[in-house]
Amino acid sequence: MKKLQPNKEISGTTGKYRIVKLSADTGAILSESEWHENIVVSSNGYGRNLLARQMTGNNTYSIVIDEMTLSTNDTAPTNADTSLGGTEVNVPIQILTLSTSGQANVIEFSAFFTDGELPNNTYHKVGVKMDGRIFTSALLPTSETKDTGQEYRVDYQITLN
Repeated sequence: MKKLQPNKEISGTTGKYRIVKLSADTGAILSESEWHENIVVSSNGYGRNLLARQMTGNNTYSIVIDEMTLSTNDTAPTNADTSLGGTEVNVPIQILTLSTSGQANVIEFSAFFTDGELPNNTYHKVGVKMDGRIFTSALLPTSETKDTGQEYRVDYQITLN
């Protein structure tokens, strides 16, 4: 009997994001990053483990994607992360969509950090939370220094393969 080999090119849970900096006064785009990849963490009660728990009927933790987080921590993310660290600013997810045709395994969403919600600071990390528990984490390729009058939109895609 022939042993099946996993297709490593299409397996796994992945994420990517881009950050758009906007003028709070006019809404004009000040800068927009390229798309960057993140890691989907996996420690007990976080990240991929939340999905595995749900698949076995353990619904201790919800897997509803509910928050986006920017953090002042500049430590590279690891699989074992349970938080982003540093000062974390959380905002609710908006514009959550799931394609029902074509790639029906891609979730797209955005979150908005208004001038009033996001303190002036330098932010190094971005992440997504499920029911307030970290799911993804990424060290920004270039730190974002937020000044008065600036807002941020973070666009995200999560692909389940």
